[in-house]
Amino acid sequence: MKKKLMFIFISLMLAMMTGCVEKIELTEEQEAKFVGYAVYSVLEHDNNYMVGLNHVDLEAEKPSETPTEPVEEPTNSNGENGNSSTGGENGNTATKYVTMESALGTDGLSIDYTGLQVCSSYPETDGEPVFVIKAYEGKKLVVLKFNVTNKSGADYAIDFVTKDLSFRGVFNKSVKTNAHITLLPEALNTFKGTIPAGMTVEMILVFEMNETYAANITDITLDVKSDSEVNTVKIK
Repeated sequence: MKKKLMFIFISLMLAMMTGCVEKIELTEEQEAKFVGYAVYSVLEHDNNYMVGLNHVDLEAEKPSETPTEPVEEPTNSNGENGNSSTGGENGNTATKYVTMESALGTDGLSIDYTGLQVCSSYPETDGEPVFVIKAYEGKKLVVLKFNVTNKSGADYAIDFVTKDLSFRGVFNKSVKTNAHITLLPEALNTFKGTIPAGMTVEMILVFEMNETYAANITDITLDVKSDSEVNTVKIK
C-alpha cells in the first residue's frame, strides 16, 4: 500500500510541475532531485525502507566485471597515473586525489570499490523490483559497486540526502557524466539510513553513457562535489 501511495504522490508532484499553473523550468537533474526529495520525505517514515539494502558476506564476496569487447576510446592530454597524488602531463596542474571516506566525510567507515557492471537496466532480477533504471537506446548503464563497512564500533547513521553531494564520473579520462539520482535504497549518492557496527553493505553509483564508451572502461575517477569543495577520488 505504501508503494502505491508513494507513486501516486510522485505522479501528483509531477502533475503540479506540468499543469495549468505557471510553469517552472527545471533541468533534468533538478527535476530528478525534486522527485527524489519528495519520495524520501515519504520513505523516511517507512520502517521497511532498509529491507532492500544488500548485506555483504566478505568471505564470499569477489570483485567481478561484466565481460566486454575492447574499443578505442578518445582521450585528452590530461593523463594521470594511479598514484594518490599525481601531476598531469605536458606541464598541467597536478591532480590531488583523496580517499572516498575523506570525500564523503565518513570517518569510521571503510568504502572499497569492488567492480563494475555494464547493463541495459538495473537491477536485473527475476522478481519485480519497486524501481528499475533503464538505459536509453544506444546507451548503457555503468554501475560502480562499493563495499561499505562500519568500523566505528557503534551503529553509524548516514544522511547523504541532507549533505546534497553530487558525483561526476570521469571514465577513461575523457567521458564525463553525472551519477543518476535514483530511488534505489543502495544508491550511495542518496543513501539515508544506519549501518550496524561491524556490518558491510553493498552500495552503488549508476552512470549512463554511449554503449561504445561503456564497452572498455580502464580508468575511473570521481569528482565528489559538496557545498564548499570538489574532491577527486581515484577509483580504478
